[in-house]
Amino acid sequence: MADNLCMIKSVKERMTNWTVQAMVIERGYPRVTSGDQTYQKLVLIDSEGTQIQCTIWNADIQVLEDTLELYHSYSISNAKVDMTPPDFQLFDNPLQWTLSCRTPIEEISDAVYDIRYVKYQFVPLQDLGEYVHNNRGFDVLFTVLHVGTKRTTKDNSTIQNIIIIDASNVPTTLVLWDQFAEHEGEIMGTLEGPFPIVQATRMKVSTFQGFQLATKGSSTFSFNPPIPAAKKLRAWCMANAKAIHKLPMPERNMNVTPLRNETPNKKEFKHVNQLPTIVDKQEFHWVQAICKVVDLTQQFWYLTCSKCNHATNAMSDGPFWCNHCKQRVSPVANLKFNVELSDQTGSIVATVFPRDAEGMFGITAEYMKENIKQGELSASAIEKLCQDVEYDVRVKAYNYTKYRLPKCLYSIHQYDLPSKTKRGKTAENAGGSTSKIEKPRKKARRQLFLNEQSNASTNEDDLPLAVAFRTKKKE
Repeated sequence: MADNLCMIKSVKERMTNWTVQAMVIERGYPRVTSGDQTYQKLVLIDSEGTQIQCTIWNADIQVLEDTLELYHSYSISNAKVDMTPPDFQLFDNPLQWTLSCRTPIEEISDAVYDIRYVKYQFVPLQDLGEYVHNNRGFDVLFTVLHVGTKRTTKDNSTIQNIIIIDASNVPTTLVLWDQFAEHEGEIMGTLEGPFPIVQATRMKVSTFQGFQLATKGSSTFSFNPPIPAAKKLRAWCMANAKAIHKLPMPERNMNVTPLRNETPNKKEFKHVNQLPTIVDKQEFHWVQAICKVVDLTQQFWYLTCSKCNHATNAMSDGPFWCNHCKQRVSPVANLKFNVELSDQTGSIVATVFPRDAEGMFGITAEYMKENIKQGELSASAIEKLCQDVEYDVRVKAYNYTKYRLPKCLYSIHQYDLPSKTKRGKTAENAGGSTSKIEKPRKKARRQLFLNEQSNASTNEDDLPLAVAFRTKKKE
């Protein structure tokens, strides 16, 4: 063994004349910074299981393009060693290596580390709600069920939705933006099946429209990784293939999230009259309230582009030219209407969107189209919309200004059947909430899942709806 051969943990700043043998276990796609610098992230592991993050910059990426392949082992000497900025530190080791065309790198035939023994703590997709506030990121392992088409948002960003699933058996949306959509999204669309396995590291939870899996700047993807967990998941998928294919799947430009991952803590509940009436920025709050439709004359559905989901005034019986997609497309109906949320303290009016409207009321946009004749709702539709059903509801409060007059509007972003933890009477006093355990009230409960899914997702900002805030009179 050469005298200068050492382990990763022994390499220090400004150290020279050293060589480390390591295996590549992560290799991200080249990314472009806001300053137009191109970089590529890698993670190496040595025979002791110590990992180090590495970066390749600009022209050196092309020079080393055919080097440092995933799961191959290399002898690396005298790389530049620096401290990692705290915001970009991936491991407890505060150092990072910069690899360049000047760095001696030579592939070795003997594997430095058995990839089967790399320890990953994969988070089940059904538990995403527990990781909403996880800033360091977490790892997931899943199979791809459907790759949605790329779309362009109003600010010219690229977005792509991928439907994924793991052994928790809950179809979940993976949201890829910009460079991730252009690179990793493109690869996912070409993976050969059945049930290609994807390993994603340092991911986060997006709560924009419920719980979705999203990327961080440091996220990396490995496709069909040679690890035991991947083989186990694929075997599970093959054994349950028929059941998986029968699961309710969202439409191809879908916006679906698992239902429901997070159980509201008793301290998170507010009474309706405690919700804000003025906000500087959007806020989210949990309430336990009866949900029903009061205004039966409102518009319950509207048309969107089947490609980009922007609202349109097109006719509902034929294709139209979308000014956003710049192509001729078919219109798709989407649900969007106001509901009343009420408890013993008061009521608010909140907007509900397709994903939650379908589950809470057992309806679809097509159902509402068929059950509204000359502006009148059918008896069956009224029965579905007007039942007193209690839910745990996550409400977003946000500002909307019209004619220079700001308003606080509300929309529903998550719901579940009511939990058994209820706030006590003293909870009305701000600051000192108590709780007690009660049996759930016997109320009609609509089904949470539908066999028929909506045809498209919704842009919430297209059609803002009015809101009212009322307080019930004391008896």
